[in-house]
Amino acid sequence: MRNAGTRSITSNNAVNSITRGKAITWQINNIETQVILVLKITAEATETTDICLQLYPAGNNNNLPINLSVKVLAQADKTCLSSTSTEEDDWIQVEFACYQGENFKIELNLAGIIITEKFSIENSLTQLIMVEDRGKLFSPLVLNLKRPI
Repeated sequence: MRNAGTRSITSNNAVNSITRGKAITWQINNIETQVILVLKITAEATETTDICLQLYPAGNNNNLPINLSVKVLAQADKTCLSSTSTEEDDWIQVEFACYQGENFKIELNLAGIIITEKFSIENSLTQLIMVEDRGKLFSPLVLNLKRPI
């Protein structure tokens, strides 16, 4: 799913939101490839949490790597949403919602090398929990992206 018309979730019912980012790195044939994974988490008055996942190229790259796939996996590893980059994509976006207490995974696949990030939505917006971490924790977004979120 691609959403070329907007860069973020907007909602009339939004109570609070935060944006966090993390660099994701692959080593493929001794070449490092990196993208920026951004999550915007918006708590809704209806007890749900909207999540906007975005991937951006890192460094001096203008486009994402070709055939980079992202999947959102629900419990029992069922694929809920997915998207794959093309040669012209400078970002991709997937939007979904979770209830408090739900777990989900984000699976990033580049050239058959899969990186999985596991999350749990807890009682409040400040409790988006990374179940396992492959490096630096998600942090307040201070990344110098070439385009607005």
